[in-house]
Amino acid sequence: LMVQAQTNVTFNIHHKLGNEAFAMETTANNNIGSTFNFTRLEYYIAEISLIHDGGQETLIEDFYLLIDASEDRSEFLGNLPITNIEAIRFHIGVDEARNHLDPTIYGIAHPLAPQNPSMHWGWAAGYRFGAFEGRSGSTLNQAWELHPLDDDNYFQTEVPLDLAIVDNELI
Repeated sequence: LMVQAQTNVTFNIHHKLGNEAFAMETTANNNIGSTFNFTRLEYYIAEISLIHDGGQETLIEDFYLLIDASEDRSEFLGNLPITNIEAIRFHIGVDEARNHLDPTIYGIAHPLAPQNPSMHWGWAAGYRFGAFEGRSGSTLNQAWELHPLDDDNYFQTEVPLDLAIVDNELI
């Protein structure tokens, strides 16, 4: 019988725009050379899983994040029996089981509670999985908005990692 020590696990999020640190209203060019910036970039993260210790998977149960890209984010995921993390897997959006629930059922501090500005489109469509807004055009005089929603747009991504414990912490 092998007993693994408990390790504090923290999830840090640092946004980038190309190779640079992300900042609101920073002007950039997209893949077809058009100038743009962001004035709002918020999105949900759900169903976080840690892939660790030779392919084991640990789901962080009932854990949702509403991310505002204007600031770096650090979230404590728990004290877990993990030695090495090989990847973190998560979904962008809100899972189908929660997507169509009434946001007023959550306490005011919960990420799925009503937000200002709103992140909920309505009971049929559910949550806005993201709110990407900004300005575009050569003089940044055109407003643009992208609000993905609907269960079909809920997607998983995985970020490979190679982390080992330092002072009983995995960050």
